[in-house]
Amino acid sequence: MRTQSRQFRRDRLGSGQGGVTLVEVLAAMTILALGLLALMPMAVTSMSANVSARDTRAAMEQIQNRIERLRIADSIVAGTQLDTLSGMSTSWWTEIESADLKKLIVEVTWTGEGAVVRRQRGTAYIYK
Repeated sequence: MRTQSRQFRRDRLGSGQGGVTLVEVLAAMTILALGLLALMPMAVTSMSANVSARDTRAAMEQIQNRIERLRIADSIVAGTQLDTLSGMSTSWWTEIESADLKKLIVEVTWTGEGAVVRRQRGTAYIYK
C-alpha cells in the first residue's frame, strides 16, 4: 500500500499540475497594468514640479547675483534687464529706510509652464 501512494504522488507531480496557468498570468498582468496606470498622474505631476523648481532656482540665482553686484556698486540706480536665453526679466529698485540704509528689492519675472506669469522677489538691506 505504501508503494502505491508514493507512486501516485510521483505521477501527479510529474504531470504539470504545479505550474501557473495562462489565465493567472493574464490576471496578474492586468493588475500590474492598472497599478502602473494609477501611477501615471503622479509621474506627470512630479515632472511639472521639477520644471517649476528648476525655474525658481534659476530666478533665485539671478536675484542673488544682482544683489551682490549692486552691493559692491558705488551707487544703486533702478533698472531692468532681460535675459534672452532664459526669458527671465530682472528688475531692481531701492526704498530708502534712512539716510544710510537702503532696502534693495530685486524681482525676477518669467513665463512658466502653461503660459503662467511667475515672479520671485528677493530683498536685501544695504548700508552705505
